[in-house]
Amino acid sequence: MTYASDDSDWSKKVAERYGGKCGWVTCGETFGLGGHHIIPRGLKATRLIIENGILLCTKHHTEVEEVKGTPAYDRMMEILVGKVRYYDLKKLEVEALTEIVHNSLLEIKEISSEVSL
Repeated sequence: MTYASDDSDWSKKVAERYGGKCGWVTCGETFGLGGHHIIPRGLKATRLIIENGILLCTKHHTEVEEVKGTPAYDRMMEILVGKVRYYDLKKLEVEALTEIVHNSLLEIKEISSEVSL
């Protein structure tokens, strides 16, 4: 996986990856483009991964956002970025979320032990 240095760099590199054209299979629009995070942007572990982005025009970005979190989104991403890439990203998402939960449980355990003293 390739990492950008910040959000601006991520957007630039995603646009370069797609040659400045919408990544929707039958589109190729060159105006009104924006990078879409395949795995949600709020997850720090995957936020700046270039492969976690697809360049989309406004129309297709809206269509993708409307089905986010549904099986239709999974199918759409499989088609747009390929199954291997999509599920590699999903694996990173699960690993990052597992780490977050693990760290939260450790904090709860630590607080509980301090309270019971």
